[in-house]
Amino acid sequence: MQPTVAVAPPMSKLGAALVELARPGSAPAAKKLAAASKLRSALGTTEGAAQARASPGSVLDVLGRLLHGTDAVRAQVPPLFGSLGAVLSPNLGPLLDWVVALGGATGSALYPQMIELLAGLSPEQMVASLRPRFVPIVDLLLGWALDPSSPAAACRQLANALCRFETLWKAAEPFGSSVVATLARDIQGEAHRVSAAAEAAADASAANGAAGAGKLSLVAARRLERLSEAYGALAFGLGRDLFLGAARGADLTFAVLGGLLEAGAWLCPASEARQGAALPAADAASFVAAASDCVFMLADTLRTAFAPHHANGAALLLLRLRTAASGGNSSVEALPSGSVAHTLGLLNRLMLAQGAALPTAAPRHFLGGAEVARGVPSPLPALRLRSEPAVLSKLLAAHRHILLHASAPVSAALHQGLLAEVRVLVAKLGPIDAGASGSGGGGGVSG
Repeated sequence: MQPTVAVAPPMSKLGAALVELARPGSAPAAKKLAAASKLRSALGTTEGAAQARASPGSVLDVLGRLLHGTDAVRAQVPPLFGSLGAVLSPNLGPLLDWVVALGGATGSALYPQMIELLAGLSPEQMVASLRPRFVPIVDLLLGWALDPSSPAAACRQLANALCRFETLWKAAEPFGSSVVATLARDIQGEAHRVSAAAEAAADASAANGAAGAGKLSLVAARRLERLSEAYGALAFGLGRDLFLGAARGADLTFAVLGGLLEAGAWLCPASEARQGAALPAADAASFVAAASDCVFMLADTLRTAFAPHHANGAALLLLRLRTAASGGNSSVEALPSGSVAHTLGLLNRLMLAQGAALPTAAPRHFLGGAEVARGVPSPLPALRLRSEPAVLSKLLAAHRHILLHASAPVSAALHQGLLAEVRVLVAKLGPIDAGASGSGGGGGVSG
């Protein structure tokens, strides 16, 4: 009787790809690339997905080996990581632990995929995956996102995710408070560097000095965008009580908005004397948009408690009128109607967010006497010279809101000034057809 010969079961596609990729020695790059392609295909099969879920460590071990290959081989790791994450989701714990173990220098190429995977989870799933490792993961991702060279889209996804971490922030209160304080300090420091470099360029007569300040300003503006985006997201994620309490958010927010205004006075200048650090129009608009988003995140977080910060918040929104100027001409007549109406809509939205707590200082933005930043007067009083219904109706809505919702009665002089402005605006809108004035968006908040 012949002995029975044991036949090894056929190796799965996933197993065969893993063996090929884990083979010791320097296999040709073409073979590695082909095996990586097979691995990704295997992860897309029912059998391969089941095996990966049963033993994610075997796949991650191979991905770790690939990270030390050639550039072409390393480029295969992020899409493979994303495919494995899609298989494991919503249980992303093994992936997150592996990335933390890799550290920032090696694992940063995987952060966009990791952020995208986290963004696809429900709040409950996100909490379950992050709770045991929340602090190291946020520390890694946030540090990476503050680098201006990191992809902007992934950084915005991370900021949106940070807003959804309230439960986790509460459980890690000292960490959250420390991060917020660090971001505020960094914003102040970056703003001071912009001012110092810009003042030096303004005082220097050599053209090289001005050019150097401009290059520095662009780098600083990008970093300020990332810092302000993160600060607003963390404030919202911490929630009003924690942000104002343990995190000392009220004091920090004065410093943050003041720093952004200090930088904005140079990056988006209103006078020729400050052109040394001025940003190109598109970059200036990007900086102001990020600062405006930060203002609204803070206003949505603090609600009525934002009132002490209204002046700085409104001044940052009004920087939009500088970036909208045509050919450097910032006169009222030169500003595009759509940009003016949109900015006024944002200002109305900021006032509405504060409800009945709107500070009595708000009318000064409209009646003169308020500075946007560093001696630059508010452009709002001159806007009543415009004739477009979209602009006039939003100005009228702002005056109405101030009269109805100021947190304390305005002074007699301010009250009379507001009423006089209302009469002017109503007179200019009066002859316009009702349908046209209605379509102008009076009282709208989104512009």
